[in-house]
Amino acid sequence: MKNFMNNGQNEFIQEFERYKKSVLMNREDYSILITERNRIMNDFPNVEKFLVDGEIIDISDDDKDTILKVLDLDESIKEIEYQEIYKLGGQNAYIHLEKMGMIQINTY
Repeated sequence: MKNFMNNGQNEFIQEFERYKKSVLMNREDYSILITERNRIMNDFPNVEKFLVDGEIIDISDDDKDTILKVLDLDESIKEIEYQEIYKLGGQNAYIHLEKMGMIQINTY
């Protein structure tokens, strides 16, 4: 029985990364946020150096505003991912309990 309930932490993370690529990227709202974040990182290399590489650099006020925008995008992205993790966990818990015989579905 291969599902999140039986996977270790590393396997869980790898499984969710695959889920993000196959399912989440097809969500329009999620895809828009990721695309916007990637565009900003390409357009503002100092922001990327600071946020991704952790480099301490001199940044302009424009870069500071952009950092706040990226952090806001990151929060929106995380919110969608957390919602999907919750739903996926519930789905897998249900499957797990059903296979254990703890849930029985009556079909008429």
